[in-house]
Formats: sequence, structure tokens, C-alpha cells
Amino acid sequence: MRYKQFVSMNIAVIGVAAIVEEYALKYACAGHEVSIALIDAPAEITRKRLAAVNRITVCTIEAAAADADMIIIASMPKDIREIAYWLGDVRKKVVIDCSANLLSVADDLLNTVMAIKAITGGEHIIKVFSTRGY
Repeated sequence: MRYKQFVSMNIAVIGVAAIVEEYALKYACAGHEVSIALIDAPAEITRKRLAAVNRITVCTIEAAAADADMIIIASMPKDIREIAYWLGDVRKKVVIDCSANLLSVADDLLNTVMAIKAITGGEHIIKVFSTRGY
């Protein structure tokens, strides 16, 4: 299938390697410039594979968010607060929170959208429910 390219956006994808890889590859194939920031340590293979793809750049959270028109956060809810502090000024950007909503008994219940809004001051925060790993 071939994508029609109407607009090319700068998209930041931040989070866990397996999910970030899926989003990054799809957006890059659609003609967007993608910056990724991986937050899990065993992601070296993913970093090398994605860095080899045209239109995908591997960088830090700050760098990815600074250049992005849209930011996708694909992480565990416990990591949302820390990621939000690294985003910088996102008041004029769209932030999509697709953090996994799977909780164990030991996890704290966290309203991730409200946490992102409170920390960043952003108004355009969207929640996408992820069932990955369910």
C-alpha cells in the first residue's frame, strides 16, 4: 500500500522500544520526519535498526520534543511524570498519551493526561488507550 503525502510533520515518539519502533516505522513510511527517544536500556538493537531507516532520528527526549509538531508518549504510566518534565514547552504542540493502562497491585493509579497537563501546561493532550500487553 502506498501512502499519499499531504503534509509532512515532525513527530516525536518517546517510550518503550517495542512500541516506539512500531509507531516510528509507520509514520516514517507515511512520509513524516520522526525523532525517537527510547527510555528502556535494552533497546540498543532497536536504536541501530531504526537509525538506519531514512526519516528516523534517534535522540534524547528534549531534542525529540523540541523539534516536534506532535509528540507521542508510549510508556508505562509510572514513567509519564519524568518524561513530562523533559518535554519542555509543549503548549502549542499536540501530545498523544498512549501509555499502557495495565496496573498491578503494586502500581499507583495515575491519571496520565492530568499529570502531563499539570507538568507541561499543555492544552492539547489526547489519550489513546493502548491494550498492548493485555
